[in-house]
Amino acid sequence: MEKRRVLVIGSNHLFLDSINRLLQHPDIALIGFIPDSVDLTEMINQLHPEIVIWEGEPESIETKALHILEKAQHKKLRIINLNSQNNAVNLYAADLGTLNSKEELLQLILKE
Repeated sequence: MEKRRVLVIGSNHLFLDSINRLLQHPDIALIGFIPDSVDLTEMINQLHPEIVIWEGEPESIETKALHILEKAQHKKLRIINLNSQNNAVNLYAADLGTLNSKEELLQLILKE
């Protein structure tokens, strides 16, 4: 299996460190950690991730994510929004709803 290329967007160092540790898997290649203040569409088109994991509030990310998906050069791009509220972590993806474990996150990333 070819490694899944994963790009992480966020600014919280604890979040970035946690994702780095969670995604230590032989079939996952973490290709970068970038802040959401850069031109994300351009960065995504340069780096060609298959998966983007994006830290933040869903309300502030949804419109940006739809724009990126529309402008992405490859159409298999998937964006996963991770949001921590009330000391809980919720993972959202359009086709799966809420994920509840590390294993479900890995399955989403490794899914064909």
